[in-house]
Amino acid sequence: MVSYLKYGGLMTMAVLFMLLGIHVLVGAYRLNDPFSFMLTFFASNFIILISATLLIGFAIRLWRHHNVNTGKTKEEGPISPPEVHAPARRVEPQPTLSARLKWY
Repeated sequence: MVSYLKYGGLMTMAVLFMLLGIHVLVGAYRLNDPFSFMLTFFASNFIILISATLLIGFAIRLWRHHNVNTGKTKEEGPISPPEVHAPARRVEPQPTLSARLKWY
């Protein structure tokens, strides 16, 4: 139960930071200075990117935790991998640099 609250809180924080990034992005378009616009635009996109990555990561961790606690695991498919492997290929040793250049 504690892990659900932990990941839920972390996901909520990621969503709030994503909303902050969107707010900064909208504010960037109201700037008149092109240099300030570029800095604010890239900073807001960076905030959104990191927040979305963290949100996805926390959601995957919560989903995996839920599957482990409910007993759902990855099941083996009906077809097992073949036991026969390709024969090993013989690798010839490469001549040394001096043998290739034939220094006398």
